[in-house]
Amino acid sequence: MDDSLAIDQEIDAVAEVVAEGPVDNGRAKRNCLVFILIVGLIAGFFYGIGPDESDYQIPIDFASSFIITFAVLAWCYLDGEERNFNFSRKCSICFVFFPYICFPWYILKVRKGMACLKIFVLAVLFFVLYLIACGLGYALGLLMSYVF
Repeated sequence: MDDSLAIDQEIDAVAEVVAEGPVDNGRAKRNCLVFILIVGLIAGFFYGIGPDESDYQIPIDFASSFIITFAVLAWCYLDGEERNFNFSRKCSICFVFFPYICFPWYILKVRKGMACLKIFVLAVLFFVLYLIACGLGYALGLLMSYVF
């Protein structure tokens, strides 16, 4: 008797998920991209206010690249959820250690045709925007270091 009740509850839960329709994570994905730009701005700022020694810049590079890697991984998880792509544990681990290889692989695997080309062009444009954010942060950091 309990088994049939549990099965009925599972069927009801699946029916609710199906009734909700497709997942839309557009806002969460945009938040990941804005977060990456903010990290670039902050990293550039700390480059600007710090001394010109490489010992000071290594922790900034490590921390910003670590944070950006996980933000890109979060974006891919959200995008994969929209497109019914499930990340395996191996894929997640590879993404952390080899993000420059795994991101293009993910895009080629999940998106097809012109959508793939479109996302690559948008990724390049986003990278340019990221460089602008880093430069703006650097300029603000230099300005602050000269003022104070």
